Amino acid sequence: NRRQLMLVARRYLISGRVQGVGFRWFAADAAARQGVAGTVRNLPDGRVEPLPPEHELSRLCRQPNPEQSAYEFVEEILTHQQISGNWYIRKERAQAGNVLFLFAMRPDRVTVTPGSDGFVKEYTYEGRRDPIPATDVIHGILNPDPLTDFYGLSPISVAARFVDLDNNASDFLRAFFYNDG
Repeated sequence: NRRQLMLVARRYLISGRVQGVGFRWFAADAAARQGVAGTVRNLPDGRVEPLPPEHELSRLCRQPNPEQSAYEFVEEILTHQQISGNWYIRKERAQAGNVLFLFAMRPDRVTVTPGSDGFVKEYTYEGRRDPIPATDVIHGILNPDPLTDFYGLSPISVAARFVDLDNNASDFLRAFFYNDG
């Protein structure tokens, strides 16, 4: 006696207080228990909309590119984030302009080119002849760098700054008391 699987797509809009209260965790847990798959997005008006499995974003979340599973892709992005403080995702588009695939770019090979307006104009990727327009790159920053608007700091860089600050304060106090401060 085999059970047949039936895919059903539904659209829901959830309103009320859904941000900062654990709604995503609750929805993910409930969906997993019921065997429901999909993704969600925040709407500009504050509501949350679960996306059906056939939605383009759901497809990209399941299979970002032909070479990587979703797990491998996220693992690579998180590794970049922890090592460099930045992660970059390049969108590969079809002729019609829709996004076909997502590819992680190594942060050590990416250079940000600012525009005259102070925003990112384009990205240069080592080994690529043509620059990549800012609209085709998703750039995430873990810890903002106060010395630049375009790059983040890795956790080790943040820790090193605190260690340097502590060492400098110790040196100052040592010199202060040594010289009968």
